[in-house]
Amino acid sequence: MNRSPEALWEVALGQLQLQVTRPNYQTWLRDSVGLALEDGTFTVCVPTDFVAEWLRDRLSDLITKTLSGIVGQPLQVAFRVDGAPVEGYAPVPRDALHASDFVPPLPKQRLNPLFTFETFVVADCNRLAHAAACSATGLNGAPQHNPVFLYGESGLGKTHLLHAIAHRLLAANQRVLYVTAEQFLSEFVSAARQKRTDDFRAKYRSLDALLMDDVQFLAGKGGTQEEFFHTFNHLYGAGKQLVLASDEPPQALEHFSPRLRSRFQSGLTADLSMFPSGARIALLRRKADSLHAEVDDASLEFLAGRPYTNVRELEGALNRVLAYARLSGQRADLMLARSAIKCVAAKPAPVSPKPERVIEAVCSYYDIPRQALGGQGRGKRVTTARHVAMYLLRQDSCQALTQIGRLFGDRDHSTVLYACRKIERESTAIPQTSADLTAIRNSIASSTG
Repeated sequence: MNRSPEALWEVALGQLQLQVTRPNYQTWLRDSVGLALEDGTFTVCVPTDFVAEWLRDRLSDLITKTLSGIVGQPLQVAFRVDGAPVEGYAPVPRDALHASDFVPPLPKQRLNPLFTFETFVVADCNRLAHAAACSATGLNGAPQHNPVFLYGESGLGKTHLLHAIAHRLLAANQRVLYVTAEQFLSEFVSAARQKRTDDFRAKYRSLDALLMDDVQFLAGKGGTQEEFFHTFNHLYGAGKQLVLASDEPPQALEHFSPRLRSRFQSGLTADLSMFPSGARIALLRRKADSLHAEVDDASLEFLAGRPYTNVRELEGALNRVLAYARLSGQRADLMLARSAIKCVAAKPAPVSPKPERVIEAVCSYYDIPRQALGGQGRGKRVTTARHVAMYLLRQDSCQALTQIGRLFGDRDHSTVLYACRKIERESTAIPQTSADLTAIRNSIASSTG
């Protein structure tokens, strides 16, 4: 109870982050601040009326329960929109929204202090993305590329690089804003409802750099895409930096306007993939050092040798070991590491089927020759079989997009990604597709079990 409202809210955010989805946290909670605790009411400061309304309708009960548990007594929660100017920037007069002498205030940005260039582990799987991010700062003498488009599956370091860029540019007194696509969407919708789109545009078009995460969430949002298209053009034409991150490459983004996709591809695109085993040890060592934790090399080698699909899982394994060491009062050695993940290891993941076995099962099920899958045939049966094979290789055999492409006549990874997403949708919408997948998987299991 002696802690400040801001400190109490930071504790609450840490708990709430574990209870809601990442997009919901990033969009609705991340930019909020604890404002006051008076007469049994905790006031939370949020950036817009739209955010306040959403939190009241959807998360009020969860927030109230979380805060009451932290404070140790029943509380009520109120949400207040932050209208205070940010130090260093003057608010925009209504009659001068487009005047170059005025810029609107930027919200307080919650950047992870650990996400810097110094803490980013560079390996072959992310070297180009790291170099592209460094060039986007314009501070290292390297040629600048605009826009920079980073892509890769969740948990591979895209957000880390965006935060690193923001830290570097803010230190150079640049007017930079890091947002998720969902934040951009909610702000735009709120501005349209309140008839404050001029304020919205003035804010985004007065930036030195715009860093947008999770761009794929703008899919199908025609009005927001239109607004972002004009924001992109304004900043690009003014020579301002744009850095975008997505789970997919630009050409594979579905339900985006062609002109927006073409702009995404007009600069430098760079992908991030999972670390190879050797680089994982360096990453774990860097993570342990940042936490001031002592972990022996044998433990790190043991953790690095386990199967992971992204960096978050890898770091999560280390966090589990360190937590186990703290709770048991033991040293983080190999024996403890094995014990810490024993319950996970007790349920081993099923062995991934070999790629050729998957292809063989698909060809047998659809009664087509193997060479047809890698050929140029576009008949419905062959195309369906090809897409299903790509999907199963991705989902069950954990093959990389480029590896799958090579198995099918060196097809581009964006073609593979399109096939995987198509079958993913059909598996829940079309009963026959679901039945086909089940039958093929049963065939694979019976021959490998």
